[in-house]
Amino acid sequence: MIIRTSMSKINIKNIKPNGKFKSGKFVPTNPEKYIGDIHDIIYRSSWEGRFCQYCDQNPNILKWASEAVQIEYWNPIDKKTHTYHPDYYIKVKKADGSTEDWILEIKPSAQYKLEKKPTISGNLTEKKVRSYNQAMEIWIVNRAKFDAATRFAKHNGYRFGAVDENFIFR
Repeated sequence: MIIRTSMSKINIKNIKPNGKFKSGKFVPTNPEKYIGDIHDIIYRSSWEGRFCQYCDQNPNILKWASEAVQIEYWNPIDKKTHTYHPDYYIKVKKADGSTEDWILEIKPSAQYKLEKKPTISGNLTEKKVRSYNQAMEIWIVNRAKFDAATRFAKHNGYRFGAVDENFIFR
């Protein structure tokens, strides 16, 4: 079952070359756990690649999918509605035997945590101001996406969360 919040059939499963991040196709060793085409599992960073391995190998992850959910959100920067595709959907078996559905995003903590809002330190330079402005725009857009995803998850009986470097590299 692929989860969709809109009727559009946008193919987002293309690997876009990006010199900054390692991307590719993931080949699962437990293909029965994956929801969707096992030949089209994309990871867009080394962190996402590690998370694919985690989902594939962890016996408490019963089902998982990559970019299976579409959520509309309002971008306060450009004042337009966009579609957000969270990185993963997982069905987790809890310690008591019940299950829980999660929608997850893989992000550095500095890009989403409210208390980690970007700051400028040291001497104020044009480069630092541009870098700060760019970081703030990313943070603001991510907050809008995550707020929409949290509402969507709550409405559908799921949970929403972000997986950051503290989980990926532990």
